[in-house]
Amino acid sequence: MAARIAVVLLVAAVLALRLGPRSRGHWGLDAAVALGWSLAACGVADVQTDVGQVLLGIGLLMVAVFAAYFLPRRRFLAHLGLVLGRFVVAAATHPLAASPITYPLVAVAVAGTSITVSRLVGGLRDLVLRDGKTGLLNRRDLAELSPSPPRPQPARARS
Repeated sequence: MAARIAVVLLVAAVLALRLGPRSRGHWGLDAAVALGWSLAACGVADVQTDVGQVLLGIGLLMVAVFAAYFLPRRRFLAHLGLVLGRFVVAAATHPLAASPITYPLVAVAVAGTSITVSRLVGGLRDLVLRDGKTGLLNRRDLAELSPSPPRPQPARARS
């Protein structure tokens, strides 16, 4: 299992290094989060003990907190819904599952913690981008919303 995960991560790193700088948008971050989700969810089906499956659920928590911090809220919630559904289905269909309630509890813990982080990050972002007294956009937010000014061209020497 560890060798397969190492190969997948190595291939993903090479692709990210090659394709990342050439990409438009933020697909690289979504791909990294989806890869983390997929590895953990696939690991649930491969691990032979309940303890290992719960530990993989905690691994999902780390990926979820990363996604909550860096992804916009709607994309984060889409990722979270997909992975938690996959995790619960993979764990529930595992032949060695001792207690069917363990996995939904792990899913609730992952969802609750990561949604809390997402809300806290959103609140901090609002504090940074809006004036505290008026609630209007401040200079930082206006700079992000406005198109960047054209770069000045270097002066050419006259001959």
